[in-house]
Amino acid sequence: PEMSSRRLRLLLPLVVAPTPLAPQQAADAARLAERLDPGTAGAIARVVDSARQSGLPATPLVNKAHEGASKGAASDRIFLELAEAALFDQDDI
Repeated sequence: PEMSSRRLRLLLPLVVAPTPLAPQQAADAARLAERLDPGTAGAIARVVDSARQSGLPATPLVNKAHEGASKGAASDRIFLELAEAALFDQDDI
């Protein structure tokens, strides 16, 4: 499904970054907005950005969020699983 420009405008302010979004960050934000509510997508985007800035791979985190959404997991559960993975379990992503 196409993401509306309105939905994208609602999401992008949630992804607060000290510099303009890099192409990969923008792509990740768009992918997250496809499946998650704006609040959850923004929170997960911040976790993904933090992981990226720490030198950790970010794409597996985005994929894991999509997997959770596909399985119908609750938004808060998806966020908690991703935050935990980013902090402790990079090998499990």
